[in-house]
Amino acid sequence: MRPKNKRPRRLERILLNLVVCLFAFVLPAVILGLTDLDWLGLASVMALVFWVGAQMQGASHSERSPWVVAIERTWVGAGLNLLLLAGLAYMTAVEPAAFLLVIVGSVLAGIFCGLVNARLSRKVSGPVLLLGDAPLGVSIVGDLNQAVIAVGDSSGLAGAVAAQRPARIVFSFPDPAARGISDELLQYRAAGIEVDHMADLYEKLYLRVCMEGLAPADLLSSTAFSASRPIMALQATYSNLLGLALLIALFPVLALVSLVSGFAAGRGPLLERVECAGFQAIPFARLRFRTRHAIRGRLTWIGRVIEWLGITGLPQVINIVRGEMAMFGPAPVRKEFADALVKRIPLYARRFSTRPGLLGWAQVHMPRGVPEATLQLEYDLYYIKECSPSLDFEILLRALLRTRRRHA
Repeated sequence: MRPKNKRPRRLERILLNLVVCLFAFVLPAVILGLTDLDWLGLASVMALVFWVGAQMQGASHSERSPWVVAIERTWVGAGLNLLLLAGLAYMTAVEPAAFLLVIVGSVLAGIFCGLVNARLSRKVSGPVLLLGDAPLGVSIVGDLNQAVIAVGDSSGLAGAVAAQRPARIVFSFPDPAARGISDELLQYRAAGIEVDHMADLYEKLYLRVCMEGLAPADLLSSTAFSASRPIMALQATYSNLLGLALLIALFPVLALVSLVSGFAAGRGPLLERVECAGFQAIPFARLRFRTRHAIRGRLTWIGRVIEWLGITGLPQVINIVRGEMAMFGPAPVRKEFADALVKRIPLYARRFSTRPGLLGWAQVHMPRGVPEATLQLEYDLYYIKECSPSLDFEILLRALLRTRRRHA
């Protein structure tokens, strides 16, 4: 019943990660001329500390991007090594090259580990057993590009597993304990078969929360889909610093474009103010360039340029510095739309448990011009559940790549 390649693949991953970590720290030491035994020994210890930190992060799901995992492990490994150097500094002098070795080695180790994990993170071959007949479950399993065995009733589970030897079991009903098969599913998981609920697999594959698969407990819990306060505090720190840096760097551009666009739009303020729902649904005035004429309502000549460049919302860096927005988070929504959607869509109010952002998880995944509120909410809830600096960094990378493709 256990897939033959389950344990060797895991052991291979662990050992290869250890080897590439050693190589990632020893290589820069050699390049920097730190080739005596003391430095090579320190580089080896740093590699071991990085590897231990990577193992502390745990094994990632096969559907999760290995590069996101690599970024997280890079920060953890670099942080542990900096703590190591801080401890050594109390006992003896630490040369500046040691800190350089930590930074370069951690970055290389993260890249090399990402390459190894991307190479090994191949989907396990074998059929998928779908337990239940939910249409969404059928659609999700179909996207795995694996053979599907449909079992409508839990009574046929044991026979189907024995006959077909599936690599994964996906069940679509909310509570397996109510059907008396929870212990059986746990035994299959212990035997090496991946067992997922339809909603969990949906989240792994599409990187968004499955609204259809939410249980009543998820809707009633006060802590479900709420942003972590420590993470919010950390994000507020670097978000405000980034916003202030952008405001200082872009102030001449903001001032010039505001004057030109305001003059072309006719009488009115230099910047357009849109009332939006912010943190805890508190309204604030979101700033943006004026792109349409105040009387005729048509795009001005400078408005066409601004929209083509995609910088209509650039003045929102002022909102970031004022603390009304963050660099990363769900996109701001007009107050009247937010009030209506809170009444119509369950969990929409959870979207306001964090500050709205200039860049968001939904923005880098959804096609432009698709006003699908439920789909956007699924991405926003995923961001709130998984919010972390590494996810913010991935949003930044995806936004840059998306902008590059748009103007290519």
